[in-house]
Amino acid sequence: MPSRRAVIAGTGTVAGGVVLGWVATGGLAQTGRVVRKRIGVSWEYGGGELWHGDLLQTHIGPDGEIGLAYDPSYVGPAVTGPRDVSVGDHLHEALEDEFRNVEYRLGVCGTADGEDCAYRILRAGRDGFNRAQLADSATVTDFADRLFVHEVTETSEWSGTATVAEFDFDRRHTDRGR
Repeated sequence: MPSRRAVIAGTGTVAGGVVLGWVATGGLAQTGRVVRKRIGVSWEYGGGELWHGDLLQTHIGPDGEIGLAYDPSYVGPAVTGPRDVSVGDHLHEALEDEFRNVEYRLGVCGTADGEDCAYRILRAGRDGFNRAQLADSATVTDFADRLFVHEVTETSEWSGTATVAEFDFDRRHTDRGR
């Protein structure tokens, strides 16, 4: 027969899990438009110093125009259109083999205090990053400076304009061992 302490400890753990689940999925969840996506990496250079850079940056401007800049040699397969950026398993593994860290980041309106579409760009899991495309509506929770994507409502029609630029990541960072 379990002791009274074991029963109380088990009850506390279950209650704490229920409260944490409510906070993560309902209590603090916010819904807003996806306005920014980034794929960031880091690598060691010069005696173990850690350097950071972005392989891809995309955003929606105040006028609704999409801006996309990326290195096609690293993340070309992830880009299927100005709004559509998704990283598959093979590409993710290749990036992890090349760099020390790979981070996926999202900016969703409503995740920061301020007027209109205030947001912070925060780390997200690859699955959430892949599901939430620019201009979609996403329900997210900002928990410990990380966005958890719960639900995405796709924007089926986007009629804005886009500016797409390609760059050479390694050339940008030659002074940092790339």
